[in-house]
Amino acid sequence: MISFFQRSGSFILALIPLLCFSSSSSFASPTVVVSIKPLHSLVSFIMQDVGTPRLLITDNQSVHDYQIRPSQRRLLAKAEMIIYASNHVETFIPALQKSLKDKTYINLSAIKNISLLDARSLNHSAHGDRDKDGHIWLSIDNALRIAQYISRRLAQDDPQHTAIYQRNLAQLQPRLLQLKQHIERQLKPLQDKPYLIFHDAFQYFEQEFHLSHGYYVTTSADHKMGIKYIAALKRSIRQQNIHCIYYEPPHIPKLINTLSSGQAVKLRALDPLAVTLKPGPDLYFTHIQHIADQFQSCLNSE
Repeated sequence: MISFFQRSGSFILALIPLLCFSSSSSFASPTVVVSIKPLHSLVSFIMQDVGTPRLLITDNQSVHDYQIRPSQRRLLAKAEMIIYASNHVETFIPALQKSLKDKTYINLSAIKNISLLDARSLNHSAHGDRDKDGHIWLSIDNALRIAQYISRRLAQDDPQHTAIYQRNLAQLQPRLLQLKQHIERQLKPLQDKPYLIFHDAFQYFEQEFHLSHGYYVTTSADHKMGIKYIAALKRSIRQQNIHCIYYEPPHIPKLINTLSSGQAVKLRALDPLAVTLKPGPDLYFTHIQHIADQFQSCLNSE
């Protein structure tokens, strides 16, 4: 004979999957897509134990002229919230907003209290949003402001997980401050060292850590270099006693080889998008520290 407790126990066991499904459905986290790895890392940290944001750009194609693939469009079609740096960096976003209108687009360059620097231009022809440098994540102070905003915004859209978002932010903030303090000590002896950067994407990092003697080759990958300009750059390398030239991986631009030919310079990779790093909550710390290490390893060896 089957006892009451056996029968009721079986009934309860049968209910458990249904209860779990009901609970997870009613407390489902927002479906979030983030454009690039450094920002995805910050959002991932805030969303820990709630959900996992999806990363849009996983390869090393230039984000400035990125072409959305069908699989990515399907990913975006399922998203409720799309987070990106700026219309200047992810230039495909404005067109996307016209075709996928039922989404919440968060332009982090437009949030309150974010620090924005003017985009430096070789021809001074930038207009509108392009007057601002969109590489905002390369400032740790901005990363902190981004994390604070994302925590508040997620709590607003997903109030049942507010305590978790706040807890994650409370864990992230001291780590960002410690990272900044460490890099300040690391780079302080190098603040007057001259160097040359191929793509002018690092001025937020340079300004935050007072690297005041940096020069740059171009503000845009599609900028055409004239013979006179190249000759002037080669003279500057000699006259300014520049021994370090930085380029964006994975490939060394032909112009960098031209500039370095016959010069006593070292070439180092600086990656603003962390394309070679594994995505996740800790990527941001590894990414920014690696940039600092690349500055130190070259500038300190002059």
